[in-house]
Amino acid sequence: MTASDGAAILAAMYPVSPLLPDPDLEELGDRFVRALERYAKRLRPGEFLSLVDSPTESVFRNVRMSVACDSAGLWIADEARENLVFAITDPDDERIIGREQPLSEGFISLVFASEQPICVNRVAEDERHSKRIDSAVGEKTEAMVAVPFYLGGRLCGVLSAVRWEGGCSSGKPFGQEDLRSMRRASVVLERLANFALAKSVLGIEL
Repeated sequence: MTASDGAAILAAMYPVSPLLPDPDLEELGDRFVRALERYAKRLRPGEFLSLVDSPTESVFRNVRMSVACDSAGLWIADEARENLVFAITDPDDERIIGREQPLSEGFISLVFASEQPICVNRVAEDERHSKRIDSAVGEKTEAMVAVPFYLGGRLCGVLSAVRWEGGCSSGKPFGQEDLRSMRRASVVLERLANFALAKSVLGIEL
């Protein structure tokens, strides 16, 4: 059997995947990515809710269950990138939705500025902790884990999970497995949000 015969057999056994780039659309790829980046850059914290659907909401529920936290939430940077705004939280809490935290204070802002995740236990003893949310909900944060969140290829905010003193898992520190769970959740959330944003950019329903 010649090499060409072998190639023909393999081609018959493994036809070209339909998931390969469409030649008619491939040249539009870069333009689409740039458009996605522009939309993501202009997206305001309050507008992020328009990208949220049932699968997205389930990500937050899964975060709360997988890391056994009292509250999981997403902070989105405002247009001036001077503040982080609490856009979504699970369980839903109107006391903190829309609240701002300057990028000059708190662990959440540190994650955003460094684009590095954090895992902090004994939060209340650390002077870098911002008490804005604690004051709003009447709780005291005991431990926190947070990771960067991206949208349209651009740093957009921070996904966080906290345990309160006297809460569901009080006394149990966050660990590396919790950090890995948060990273996975951030990637899933990014893909879901990118898909929703792409539909908006193209003006289509899938």
